Amino acid sequence: MELPISSRLTERSKRRVRVLHVCLIVTVIWNMFAIYKYFVDPFVQDPFFRRWKFFKYWITNEPLVVLFSLVFVSLNVCLYICTGFMIISPIVRTLWGVLKRYFPCRIRRRTWCFCNCSCKSLERILKGIHDSHCDWEPQRPDVLDDTTKRYIFSILNGCKEKLNIENMHYRLVGSSAEGLGKPYTVELNKGYLDPLGKFLLRFFCCCCPCSTAYTSLRTDFDIIIECDSSNTNINTFKLEHLRSENDTPGFVRLQCEETRENNHLAFLCKNVYAHNYLSSGLVRSNISDIVNHTSENELPSSRIFGIFKHPPVIELEESGPAVKLVTYPLGQAWYWNDDQKVVSFEGDIVFGIHYLQAWPSCAARWSSRPRFWPSANVVKEIFQSGFILVPKPSHNRTDMDDEIEWHISFSHCEMYLSTKIPKVAKACYLALKLVLKNHLAYHCDNLKTYYLKTILLWELEKHAEEFWSLENMVECFDCLLDSLIKCANEKKCPNYWIESLDLFEKMDRKDLSSLIDVFRKIQANPAPYIEDVGSMWC
Repeated sequence: MELPISSRLTERSKRRVRVLHVCLIVTVIWNMFAIYKYFVDPFVQDPFFRRWKFFKYWITNEPLVVLFSLVFVSLNVCLYICTGFMIISPIVRTLWGVLKRYFPCRIRRRTWCFCNCSCKSLERILKGIHDSHCDWEPQRPDVLDDTTKRYIFSILNGCKEKLNIENMHYRLVGSSAEGLGKPYTVELNKGYLDPLGKFLLRFFCCCCPCSTAYTSLRTDFDIIIECDSSNTNINTFKLEHLRSENDTPGFVRLQCEETRENNHLAFLCKNVYAHNYLSSGLVRSNISDIVNHTSENELPSSRIFGIFKHPPVIELEESGPAVKLVTYPLGQAWYWNDDQKVVSFEGDIVFGIHYLQAWPSCAARWSSRPRFWPSANVVKEIFQSGFILVPKPSHNRTDMDDEIEWHISFSHCEMYLSTKIPKVAKACYLALKLVLKNHLAYHCDNLKTYYLKTILLWELEKHAEEFWSLENMVECFDCLLDSLIKCANEKKCPNYWIESLDLFEKMDRKDLSSLIDVFRKIQANPAPYIEDVGSMWC
């Protein structure tokens, strides 16, 4: 079903941003004209206004007028800064690739403020994270605010209608659902009590100093809109495992066993190699279209009145198997520090097909290998929970194969395992996540937090439960860091579920090599790389 073009979120956002830009520029021009006519010109023409007696008279006899003038000047300074910031933002974003190439000193974020000095020891920092950041409540559907729930249900209903699939439901996965990160929407939820004040504060002061030592632990929502493989329209497809030497492990195709005339999902299929396959590319583009046509009234937006009732900037892009939706106030297109950004909502929406009571052959060794963790009962439960197919092709495929390959995901299994992770291990992981986001990411853009979680799961298997104790916390952190360094040196990081799948396979070897010197510095003194005294200023 085709939706009207005029209802697209991104197009409406662009129009609104243009209007606000024009209004702001007109306001600035009028403001500058008024200042010149009523303030600057009289001071230039009449010497009396430049005498001390004039100022003394107003300060003594009209203090309210003086106060009003100071406020007026302050607001004007903020207005000019804000206008300049918004004009510079798109320019910087456009030229960022060039700037990044010719300024290897990493001009963005807190590297300017890093002074390689910490007020606390590593053990004290880790215990602080253990006490304050390991008790985050995992995001479950029942704890979401009403606006976010309504938005997710609108996406869900759109998928049912457009994809012609009934009995669909949603699942929260990723760091926010695992308690390994704090989603933006939840963090800003208390600010809704005074939304205008919060908006103005961040709008005019988005590049001022603020404490961002742990804001790198903020994360987005990961939402899977899934249906079961037993669904009437899905069970007509059979799994076709890729067994060629050139095939990447963990990817499959879904071949239709019915004729195109009898297939209710024929509009999502492509004829390749003389067979009809469910197209991951068509499914992904349909999900993007559904998200792009949701009503602005259903967005988990910043609660601002008037024209700011909805966040002016709405960005939508396809990222891997997901459709990423980000909403934020005007003027936040570029930041002194990415972690200072004000985000009303950031979420990855993924379509998935859940195969219950089934386990892929490429991950067969996971259930039988020797381990200290998790327990045999947990392994059995995970094995019976099956796997999920998401619309993501392998990176080394042809354009034709890109449209029909599906990736095997175990995100629901990882969410269940996260409830079994010892608190000490979680604290060490969060500390390493801070190191990655605040330092390593500048040297290797493709280094993802998922790789850290993979390393954590591997190390949990290798060590007994007694190893992850408070008294042994520094050694636990060193264990995770050493494992990450080993993977970087060997340029190989096996997937936790599918050992033959190398997560570092598509990473630039030069980027990995550039991390070696950084790792050497971090190993010598890890504490400031987690919590540096300069972090409060950027």
